[in-house]
Amino acid sequence: MKTLLILCFLIFTPVELKAQDANDALAFCWKNKQGLWWCDGPLQILWNGAPRIKVALVKVGCDNHKNFRPWAGNNRVGYLFNCGKDLKDFDRNIRERYGIRN
Repeated sequence: MKTLLILCFLIFTPVELKAQDANDALAFCWKNKQGLWWCDGPLQILWNGAPRIKVALVKVGCDNHKNFRPWAGNNRVGYLFNCGKDLKDFDRNIRERYGIRN
């Protein structure tokens, strides 16, 4: 029951980032039932899971992340990472893709 309450809190809690963070690159990572990490970040979305989250973050271009927080999106529960760099024109916009409000 406790897990269900936490899950409901994560799913129904709106995520708002401060206005000054609107240009920061983000990555969204989650762990599947097989224990592999999957991430969607500024460079790419992983099509093969990684055994460690650090490996997954490097592959999606978020190896110097500043902070993270639990987040639910796209029917997944995981973590939202601030990659510690500005979003470039050619980068994947995780805010736009997952509907994260600024």
